[in-house]
Amino acid sequence: MELVGIPDPETFCQLPWDKRVGRVFVTCFRNREERQNPGGHLTSDCRGNFKRIFMEEFEKKHGLELRVGTDP
Repeated sequence: MELVGIPDPETFCQLPWDKRVGRVFVTCFRNREERQNPGGHLTSDCRGNFKRIFMEEFEKKHGLELRVGTDP
C-alpha cells in the first residue's frame, strides 16, 4: 500500500549531532487510487488521528491550543 505524507513544517528540527540532517513529522493519507476511501486520512496514523479528532474539538470547546507529544 502506498500513502501520501504531508509534512508539518512546524515540526522540522536539525539533529543536534549532525546539522546536515533534519527530521520532520508528517500527516499520512491514503493513496488517491485506492478503492476504499481514496485520499482519506490513514487510520493507523496516530499523530494525524489525534490532531484531527481531539485537537480541533478541544480548541472549539475551551478556546485553548492543546499540545501533546506522541512522537518518539
